[in-house]
Amino acid sequence: MRLRALLPACLALVLLVLLVAPSRAQGSYDPSVFTPNGVVYELKGDFTVVLENRTENFMEERKGNITLVLTLFSRDQGGGYQAWSMSVYLEKFYYNKPEEFRTLLDVLRLNGIAIPPLVAVKEGTRETYFLVDFHQLKKALEETNVTGTGDLVALANKVMAATGEVNEEVYFMNPFFIPLDVGVGTEIIYGVYNKTSHQQLEVRLRIDDDGPVEAAGGTYDAWIIRMDEDEVADILAGLGLDEEGVRAIRSVDVKASIYYDKASGWLLGYELHSHATNRTTIEHEGRTIIANATGDVDVVFKLVEPGTVNVGGKTLLERTLHLPRNSGLAFSAGLLALSAYLGLRRPRGEA
Repeated sequence: MRLRALLPACLALVLLVLLVAPSRAQGSYDPSVFTPNGVVYELKGDFTVVLENRTENFMEERKGNITLVLTLFSRDQGGGYQAWSMSVYLEKFYYNKPEEFRTLLDVLRLNGIAIPPLVAVKEGTRETYFLVDFHQLKKALEETNVTGTGDLVALANKVMAATGEVNEEVYFMNPFFIPLDVGVGTEIIYGVYNKTSHQQLEVRLRIDDDGPVEAAGGTYDAWIIRMDEDEVADILAGLGLDEEGVRAIRSVDVKASIYYDKASGWLLGYELHSHATNRTTIEHEGRTIIANATGDVDVVFKLVEPGTVNVGGKTLLERTLHLPRNSGLAFSAGLLALSAYLGLRRPRGEA
């Protein structure tokens, strides 16, 4: 049998392994969520704040918008951990008072930045650990005074020098995915935990609903978590916000939603919309006056490309070839069988 006759069969076998492996859930998770590669999100933010006193013929407006593109990557860290990295690209930025954030604007002119692995996900869980030596990082922060872009680059280099091995002292619950065995009424835990001091900050959000959600060029069945201003205020109160701050949050109209794909548990996106009105005192032409303040904030974080994550229950191969869900397995198995059959029909004397 010719050696090259085995190549199609080997290729089909590789495809079969790729398709079978992610089709089995690892515990209560889809295994593809631990190793995202080429997963792209778009973050859009808009805000407007208007201060006005018609009697004094005064009006001041601050407004801006930003569009960021984030891409997730992963690699095997060893020891049952997957290290995550990302790239961030600034697609659009506008602010009508640029002089107020000069240093920030200097940084944003960099447009894009690659962030090496700073965290690692423990396979089979949502536990996410830092690849950072916190003692070395604290020293780096204390020694660096950021006044410009050059200082930020120097700080980034020091931070990178403090990364490497998994630091199992502190971990947080990964917000990018949830278990598969959930439903309406299930509480999803978000939190940060210190194993050494036994301290923790934890928030529990309940799945309120399910329904279709548009993301990544398609429509997916999703679990939906919704929050209003009272729920947000309760969460912040539990995290230590003072009473005055809690009252301020309750006075703002807030609508927030988080969407997770049912088939994979992967984050499809979140939305935050808020509107507030208030009266405040400001300095105007050497005098203190009262102004009416109105503010609107809209933030949308949306999945653009699922990459290697099985969003909607489809593998990357099935999405690329536009195959029905789970048909990639049959396709690869058929190719394997055909390759084996053709190989066996070759004359035995051929080398």
